[in-house]
Amino acid sequence: MKIDYRLVTPPKFLDDFVESFWMLSNLTDEKQDIIVLPDGRVDLFLTVADHEPFRIVLLGLDTKPIARVILPGKLIYAISFKPIAISYLFKQKIASIKNTALVLPNDFWGFQEADLNDFDQFCVKAIDMLDHLMPKIYDDERIKLFNLIYEQRGEIKVKEVARTLQWNERSMHRFFNKNYGISLKQYATIVRFKSAFKQLKEGFLYPKGDFTDQSHFIKEIKKNAGVTPKELYVNEGDKFIQITIENFEAAKTL
Repeated sequence: MKIDYRLVTPPKFLDDFVESFWMLSNLTDEKQDIIVLPDGRVDLFLTVADHEPFRIVLLGLDTKPIARVILPGKLIYAISFKPIAISYLFKQKIASIKNTALVLPNDFWGFQEADLNDFDQFCVKAIDMLDHLMPKIYDDERIKLFNLIYEQRGEIKVKEVARTLQWNERSMHRFFNKNYGISLKQYATIVRFKSAFKQLKEGFLYPKGDFTDQSHFIKEIKKNAGVTPKELYVNEGDKFIQITIENFEAAKTL
C-alpha cells in the first residue's frame, strides 16, 4: 500500500485528552480499500481529496470493523482523542455517531483548508487551540476511570473499579451509554483488543493478559475484527490499516 503516514505524540499536559496527532495520505492515482478496526478513540479529521472538497469530520467510537475507502490524493490530518475529551473540549455527547461520523463546519476551531499544507504547523496550531479550550483545573472520577482502563489495558473488573473510585456501578454504565453509546464493559473490551495490535503485527497469535485461553482470544479477536488472529497477522493487501501502521514510531513529541 502506497500510503504516507506520520505520527506525533502530544505534549504532557494533553495526556488525559489526546492520544496522538497523525497524518495519512494516498500517494497513488487509485483508491485504497481499507478496514478500520475498533480502537477506542474518537477522531477529528481534516480531509481533502482529488475531486472531493475540504471537510472537517468528527468520528464516533467504532464497535465493529468498518470498510472505508481512501480516495486518490486523499489527505487526512487527524487528532485522535480519548473519549473523555468529548465532555471537556467538545461539550457534547457522541452516542448518536457510534460507528459513523458528524460533519462539522469548515471553520471548526478556527481550522481551514490551508492548514493541510504543513503537518508540523497543523500540530502546533492544534496544540495551541486545545490549550485554550482545556479547563485550567480538572480532577474528577471520569478522568480517573479512563486512566484506570488505559493503565490496565482494558483488563478491568467493573465491580473493582466501582469500589476503587467509589462510583456506583450502574451510574458508570449509564455515563458510558449516555455519552458514547456503548457500555463501560464494551469499551474496556475494545481497549483490550487494541492492546493486542502489537503482538498480532509481530505474529504472536496466542493469548496474553486477561484472555483466559486460546479459544477466548480467537473469539474476542473475531468479534472485534471479523477475522481470525492469523488473518490480521497476514493482513493481505495491508487492508487492516491500524495493523499496517502499528509500531510506527512518533516523529517527535511537541
